Amino acid sequence: MTRIGVVTALPQEARVLAGKSSLCRPPGVVAELGTGTLLVQCGVGAQRAASAAAELIARGARALASVGIAGGLAPECRAGDVLLPEVVQRAAAPDLTVDAAWRDRAAVRLRSIGGAHAGPLAHSDEVVASPAAKAALRVRGALAVDMESAAVVGVAAAAGLPALVLRCVADPPSLAIPRTALRAVRIDGSVDFARALAALARRPQEIVALLRLAHASARALRRLRRAVLSLGPDLAFAAPP
Repeated sequence: MTRIGVVTALPQEARVLAGKSSLCRPPGVVAELGTGTLLVQCGVGAQRAASAAAELIARGARALASVGIAGGLAPECRAGDVLLPEVVQRAAAPDLTVDAAWRDRAAVRLRSIGGAHAGPLAHSDEVVASPAAKAALRVRGALAVDMESAAVVGVAAAAGLPALVLRCVADPPSLAIPRTALRAVRIDGSVDFARALAALARRPQEIVALLRLAHASARALRRLRRAVLSLGPDLAFAAPP
């Protein structure tokens, strides 16, 4: 059986796959799930994701998946929409392609929860927070954006291994991410609540936007959980008998 290695950026994303057991794992530490799948919650950004992907391969993973939430770019994207991109776009390098057969098997299984969007996913080195910035990144037709999938797929490609990307839209294109939220997330993906409260005290007008973002993110994580359950322990890697 092929061992799957999964990279997530945020603790909330890791809990979708591992449940409360992931709370005991510091960022960057490989966890082995009961199914034999390997999981790393790496923190935010491409460098951390690439290191996590390389560690998973060193621990025996022979297929890699990037799983988590994403920012919506296309007008049709709504909070909770499931994405199975075929391509990850990079601004200064060639685009990366996921494993077509694996992606097709996943798409079939996700029909049970309403299906998944297949358009491109864009890479960004920083959080794309404003509707204007999202529109600018949409120029090449990407449906959504994240900061880790390009690194994971790139490491897999360099090692000659298949890769899959599974994302759910958290913030739709019309929703601006408030500064308070940006300041609250540490580089390891955890939330600095003291810093968040201090930032909110300085910018109380952001409370409504924060509540909208929290609601949208919670919906995305619930849908991500449903998608993972629909795909099964191996995320649809194995072909049906």
